[in-house]
Amino acid sequence: MCRVGPAKRLGRIGLLVCCLALLAGGAPVSAAGPSLVVAQGDLLADASGQPLFALGASYEGPPDRAWSMWDDGRFDAALIAQDLDRAKAANLLVVRVFVQQALAADIQAGRWDKLDQLLALADQRGLRVILTLADYPASDVSRLAATAAQVAAHSAGRATLLALDLKNEPHFGDLALATYPPQVNAALQDPGVVPAIGEMVARPDLADYRASAEGQRSVPERLSDDRAYVYANVLLAYRRFLQDGQAWAAAHHATLVDYARSPESDRWNALKAALNDTLAAWLKPQLDAVRAADPRRLVTLAQVDPILASLPVNAWLDYRTFHRYPAASPAGVAASMQLFDAEKAAIPGKPLVLGEFGVANDTTSEEESAALEASTVRAVRDHGGAGALKWMLNDVPNGGNAHQDAFGMYRGDGTAKPVVAAFRALGTLTPLANIPTPAITHDARYFAQTGYRVDSDAVWGFVQSRGGVAIFGYPVSRTITLLGCPSQLFQRHVVQVCETGRPSLLNLLDPDVFPYTRVNGSTFPAPDAAMKNATPRVDDPSYAAKIVEFIRASVPDNSGGQAVGFQRYFFGTITAQLAGTADPGVLPLLDLEVWGAPISRPTTDPRNADFMYQRFQRGIMHYSASRHTTESILLADYLKQMLRDSPEEPDDLRQQARGSRFSAEYCPGRPGWLCRPNDLPNSDLTFAFEPG
Repeated sequence: MCRVGPAKRLGRIGLLVCCLALLAGGAPVSAAGPSLVVAQGDLLADASGQPLFALGASYEGPPDRAWSMWDDGRFDAALIAQDLDRAKAANLLVVRVFVQQALAADIQAGRWDKLDQLLALADQRGLRVILTLADYPASDVSRLAATAAQVAAHSAGRATLLALDLKNEPHFGDLALATYPPQVNAALQDPGVVPAIGEMVARPDLADYRASAEGQRSVPERLSDDRAYVYANVLLAYRRFLQDGQAWAAAHHATLVDYARSPESDRWNALKAALNDTLAAWLKPQLDAVRAADPRRLVTLAQVDPILASLPVNAWLDYRTFHRYPAASPAGVAASMQLFDAEKAAIPGKPLVLGEFGVANDTTSEEESAALEASTVRAVRDHGGAGALKWMLNDVPNGGNAHQDAFGMYRGDGTAKPVVAAFRALGTLTPLANIPTPAITHDARYFAQTGYRVDSDAVWGFVQSRGGVAIFGYPVSRTITLLGCPSQLFQRHVVQVCETGRPSLLNLLDPDVFPYTRVNGSTFPAPDAAMKNATPRVDDPSYAAKIVEFIRASVPDNSGGQAVGFQRYFFGTITAQLAGTADPGVLPLLDLEVWGAPISRPTTDPRNADFMYQRFQRGIMHYSASRHTTESILLADYLKQMLRDSPEEPDDLRQQARGSRFSAEYCPGRPGWLCRPNDLPNSDLTFAFEPG
């Protein structure tokens, strides 16, 4: 019987879903073959938690009846079985199958024989199926939800069905022109959105716009003038937004998605919010329908519009799907991966599958396309993707479009192209994020407080001779390569071993590393240009004496009536016992090695009179009047938070660091575990922040 709870929560849609589930044609088809696939962080995995990489291809039917295999009199189980044999022989785990109008009519009438036969054939071959719903014109969201509910109820628990894909490549118009359930507000249809985003077509000019060639192409004739006014304005605003984004992306060697997440796109915030809210209104009835009928069924949406695919509401999906066809060159593959990376970063923690890609053989040789397509699969895996599905399994002879008809893994006569052997050579692909984390030796160099060890003898000796934990804090990373130098992060400093082979400290407060002044509610002094200009030059023959004199003059013990003790703290960093010498010509220079030169005057925090700070090249001193203490800010810890895009990163720091090459750079599973390798050349963060 229908439960009141879900129906009450979902309104009319929920009640319809519940009833359809009971009328779906008797008991669901029993599960066969493998276990259900689940989403597990960034990965897809079987029910035991074993990660899998979904290598697959789209399947539109046998070559002589592509896009019509569901039609009455055209469905041929024997031909489909031969195609699925070929899919299995090509090392595929998944085939993506489409619900076209003929199959939708069967489903709505409760006729399941065709779909059940295909699933049974996939069962027999150990193949998974992604079923793409609504691959036909359909704008009524309630009807889409009802059909999705029927499929979910009929196939509930069937493991062969990897996921339901709600629609193939929804576009702006699919959302802005859809018919929504009663009481559902679609922001892109709300007249109030026009003043919020900015009027593009004034109401008195609407008739002329609709009569123009552009208006006739863009605005459906069926729309009333009220609806047309809203639609024309949101559509033109979206086009302007895309134009701005493409220009910005070209200038910044970035992507549309990067633009949408950048401060430069803030003028479009009202439009972005309306897009997100409308996609939410489109998704929710369908997701609720499927999950009411089969709570464990994975649901995705095959997106091709980079902006729609990156909207926050896509986090509602169990996993995300994005389509991108690279240009037929290694540079084209790299460019498609740049966009894939941006999509992945937009909604972290969700599996992302490249749901369509391929190179057609109308102008590219079969051998060249095979190499590029295998390279694309490896790149998706290396960039942390959860799967890659080639378009498509078969060529389509006599399809009428030489380009579109030549994407197959198999020729129209069923013979294999070189891509089949290339995919076989890939073997069983293991998601990189599933590689076990290397163990860390627990000995005297291991710090249980953070879970990291100092592996390098040179770094260990350097840290111990410069004050150890009291000066550096605990290690907060493994040994990594940062900008060409083996490095390790501690809480206060970054120790590097560069060309000389001797450890040294990164100038953390350099402008291209950590120029920020507002962190966790505190306001640090900005660099003082005049003070920096007055600093003695290192090439001065008397540099050693002059820099010590400069520090004594610039770093006081008393400031603003407070006994800040900054000078004592500076010159007390390295003791004679640590240095092995009491030479007054040596000790101050060792202190300088730790702190660098001062680059600001002591400054009271404008938000907290209890705090006073002084900025150096490699650290910030912090005095608390109420506690009468002077200490060092944990700057390298903040750098780590930036790199990881950590939830612990303070909001004020995150805002300032947007656009920094160090911000949100840590991407486990990608090559070098870098999100944007071009931003940090000659760097490798593999396992950097994985304690042991």
